[in-house]
Amino acid sequence: MTSTARPRAAAAADGDWDAYIDDFAAQIPDIFDAILEHTEGYPGIKAPDIKDHIVAHQATACSYFRTIPDATVKDLQKALRVQEAFQRLLDEAS
Repeated sequence: MTSTARPRAAAAADGDWDAYIDDFAAQIPDIFDAILEHTEGYPGIKAPDIKDHIVAHQATACSYFRTIPDATVKDLQKALRVQEAFQRLLDEAS
């Protein structure tokens, strides 16, 4: 990397931002730390001021595309479960 190179991480959430960061801390803290430990001043996912640090260093995307803009991840997961159950029902009826 050159002296001007900067590591980047990108994420998108379709729910509450605080809960999203809390989930990172609870479910994948080692991965989150491994990605961001090389950034300047990173305090670690367990630090009390982690959310302030993230907000201070985040950038808004200049563009963003969602294939199904009115559906959340939970909506899509539910739709897939319904589709799988429906297919099983059709298979059993055959």
